[in-house]
Amino acid sequence: MIMILGYCYGCGSTFLYKFYVNWSVIFIETIQIEKGLLNLDAFCEYMGIKKTKARELLHNPTNGFTVRIGNRLYAHKGKLDEWLLEQIL
Repeated sequence: MIMILGYCYGCGSTFLYKFYVNWSVIFIETIQIEKGLLNLDAFCEYMGIKKTKARELLHNPTNGFTVRIGNRLYAHKGKLDEWLLEQIL
């Protein structure tokens, strides 16, 4: 088995390609790797909101999903999903 990590420059997705050889036949399995942190643009696209509201949500210290790296704010996707479920209930 051979594994190759690939990156799509068009959509920014990361893929893992697995190649299997069995009786002279090559099988290819592609696995898309999800990002753990969402930047502002990805956060806006994921939530379906504009940048102003996204910045307001990311600057709120009580939300639990904001990650600060240097001066930049990111949303932790797992904690964001949990926060969204709490907002529904």
